[in-house]
Amino acid sequence: MLVPALAFIAALAFATGNVSTRRATIWAASIHGVRISIFVGPPLFALVALALGETGKLDELTVTAVLLFAIAGLVHFVFGRALIYESIAIIGAPRAVVVSNLSVVFSVVTAVIFLDENLLGSSL
Repeated sequence: MLVPALAFIAALAFATGNVSTRRATIWAASIHGVRISIFVGPPLFALVALALGETGKLDELTVTAVLLFAIAGLVHFVFGRALIYESIAIIGAPRAVVVSNLSVVFSVVTAVIFLDENLLGSSL
């Protein structure tokens, strides 16, 4: 009973976030949401990592790894958020979220094509 309740709460939270984003983009430009997520997201992730004790191996990262993580963070927080907020502003939350949720499919296809991953039923 706990799993369905948690799934419902998660779905409700995501839906509330998407609808709130749509309402916010009626009154303000989507770039404001990007600015807020840039200044709130990384520090929040850092706090969660510290709270969960997941910072122990940070000193083992190479310079290349740190640069790749920085690039991934910039792409996610700046470009990814800007695109999703702008798409929600233009076509609305229900249609934009459908396209956004296809990212899982694109990730699997990209992994199979470029990383030679196997697509087996047991690995899904």
